[in-house]
Amino acid sequence: MIKDLQWISSLKDFERLRNKFKVSTVICLNMNTWSVAHKNANYKEIFEKSLVLCDGFWASKLARMLGMRVDLFAGPDFFMKEMLSENKYKHLVLGATQNKLEGVKEYLQVQGVRKEVLVESLPFCNVADFNYHEIASNIILADVDLVWVVLGAPKQEYFSSKLAEILRKLQTNSSNCISIVAVGAVVDFYSISSEVSRAPLLYQNFGLEWLWRLRQQPWKTFKRIMNELSSIPIILIKELLHDRNNNN
Repeated sequence: MIKDLQWISSLKDFERLRNKFKVSTVICLNMNTWSVAHKNANYKEIFEKSLVLCDGFWASKLARMLGMRVDLFAGPDFFMKEMLSENKYKHLVLGATQNKLEGVKEYLQVQGVRKEVLVESLPFCNVADFNYHEIASNIILADVDLVWVVLGAPKQEYFSSKLAEILRKLQTNSSNCISIVAVGAVVDFYSISSEVSRAPLLYQNFGLEWLWRLRQQPWKTFKRIMNELSSIPIILIKELLHDRNNNN
């Protein structure tokens, strides 16, 4: 699977690839989403149709074990680099509570971001129940370039894929490119109203972000770690079988 994906390892990669599509989706591959992709064919297909960020230290290491050199470019890092870049894009942060979203806007202002950033909360509902046509119409009407979806995985990837499908139908007469980026951790790490913070660089550099998160959200993080550890053999076996089938 991972050798078939379109990887983004820098803003330059993103610019080059996004301009090939009227509407593109960008999603994050980490141990959690990677394991879901190998359990669910529809979810895996979303990865294969998207631009992909390597969002986890250990996902990067596992990819290299499988013979694929993938540079780590975490979703939150991509978000802040894009916000602080010279690109003149109009942004929309979509999802989460209005309080958290307003906290993101305030955080960006403190960081010196002077771009136009819109925020919009979404109702709490199943992924099939959103009014995608209305959301897509509003995005086009607001002339948004980048949509940051912060619903949490795997919901945000399904949402982004469906929203992109509707946008492509509505964008027939427009030359504007729209990118939808699924990066839920943004509202946790970059909102002044959040009680969760990102791990310091020392933790990140040694692949210990999980330890920092375990301290802040013990039960949620423990369950995720157990799920990821149990999925490693499945990922390895399925990736190796995929490679063997492709080589035959």
